[in-house]
Amino acid sequence: GPSQDETVSQITGNLMCSCGCPHIIKQCGDECGLAPELVQEIAQLVAAGKTQQEVYANFEAKYGPSVRAVPTAEGFNLLVWIVPFVGLFVGVLVIIMVVKKLKPDRPAEEIQQVPPKIDKKYRRLLDRELKR
Repeated sequence: GPSQDETVSQITGNLMCSCGCPHIIKQCGDECGLAPELVQEIAQLVAAGKTQQEVYANFEAKYGPSVRAVPTAEGFNLLVWIVPFVGLFVGVLVIIMVVKKLKPDRPAEEIQQVPPKIDKKYRRLLDRELKR
């Protein structure tokens, strides 16, 4: 697999510097006091055995989703951008299905299946109870 340095380099190429300049960390020059700190932070996370995904998640949690650089249309990066939307879509579908299941459209059918004799019997009992 890639060395730690290569991994750090890939990650710094995929994350925006959070100093407010429009550059990725890798391109944010020495005039930025934050970039070297971010590189250091990434290096520490990688050294601790974090995957690129975990590092990105960590940075997004800390600096917000805008820390993600503009996606390049390469498989992995594309997935990173598509998956949350797919997840959202699936989530919405699941909610719709659950809500449909919870809707009481079943009981109506069940009531119709009750034979009328039983229905009359219960009605009579009910009437008797109510007349007391």
